[in-house]
Amino acid sequence: MMVLLRHMYGFPYSRVINQHFHLLQHHASAFVLAEKYQYHGLQADACGIMKGIVDADDDSLNDLLQAIRVVLASSIQEGSMAENCLVAACIVHLRSLLHSAEFFQLLQELSALGPKIFQHRDFEAALLGAGK
Repeated sequence: MMVLLRHMYGFPYSRVINQHFHLLQHHASAFVLAEKYQYHGLQADACGIMKGIVDADDDSLNDLLQAIRVVLASSIQEGSMAENCLVAACIVHLRSLLHSAEFFQLLQELSALGPKIFQHRDFEAALLGAGK
């Protein structure tokens, strides 16, 4: 909630530095809150930072799964920026995720996740070896 208040009063989200800034889950929560209150600028900022974290960090698979849980378990709009960003991250890290029991548990919990991944435009390339 503090992130939302800071954004409302003109403090740039991208400059908020705390011990949780590198966690996808933190930004996923900020996105869900911003979507709930229709703060599109904050949504875009949170997604941009999530994409940067995913692109830069190969060791964030557990954090990625937690962020997916936060976003898809919320009542955000279908096809949101955050959802698309996190599904794309799954594609990038598909090979690693296929070795994760937690990923398969998440697929069972969130039945919409599997089809989103398999229908993604980059799925075939990831399956053929472009993914990590």
